[in-house]
Amino acid sequence: MKNLLNLIFACIFASFILSCSEDMYTLPENEKLTEVNTTLSRASENLQPVTKISDIQNWTGTGSNSSILAIQWVNAKDITKPQDNEIHFLAWGYYWDSPTPTGMDMVMAIAQKDPRLYVVVGEQWGGIVIKGFAYDGDNDGFIKICKGSTVVLTEENFTNGIYWEEGQSFDGLTPSDPDDLWMGGWMETYATYWLGAEGINVPSQYTYSTELVDQRQLKKNSWDAWTFSTINSAEVNVDPRPDLMKAAPNN
Repeated sequence: MKNLLNLIFACIFASFILSCSEDMYTLPENEKLTEVNTTLSRASENLQPVTKISDIQNWTGTGSNSSILAIQWVNAKDITKPQDNEIHFLAWGYYWDSPTPTGMDMVMAIAQKDPRLYVVVGEQWGGIVIKGFAYDGDNDGFIKICKGSTVVLTEENFTNGIYWEEGQSFDGLTPSDPDDLWMGGWMETYATYWLGAEGINVPSQYTYSTELVDQRQLKKNSWDAWTFSTINSAEVNVDPRPDLMKAAPNN
């Protein structure tokens, strides 16, 4: 009888060890899968898709007119052929009245109101140009944009969400936090400016703007968009993807 009890106990113990071994083997795999799935996705995770102006959640300003600012970040090794999950297209709303504001007025007002949005601006061609957009994807209050191991910008460089550049290069930069977003540059890649048709619904397509952002006069129910392009040819612009637009969360 004693030998039988020992045999039963040995079987139970062996089963327990086998079960623990399986758990210890599969747990790191599950943790790794979660990490991969959330990387570069928090900025657009569980956000409201935008098909019309009323879907916008984060609004700035006052007035009877409205315009939309949409920024499309592209995190892809080949930015000319990004996959859908490598595009993060967020939209904000802006209320206004006369005198008619410019596209730059809208950008600056939204950057001042939303603590997660950071904009790098400079002067070029007799007007204002945008050298980069950063976004605090995990909303931890910090942003760090680097070139290799060198820190180029942090949240402390920005005043009311704006940083006026001082002649430094913004090409080849990346955020140190994989949940944050960066788009910018000037000599290799840059943020391109696009305009959509006015209306309450998201435009089906956007046209490359011929105006600088501080010269563009907003219109009622207008849609302004920014995306990421290489400097070499207009043929490799990454066009705005209205079907992937999400509402920036209200902060």
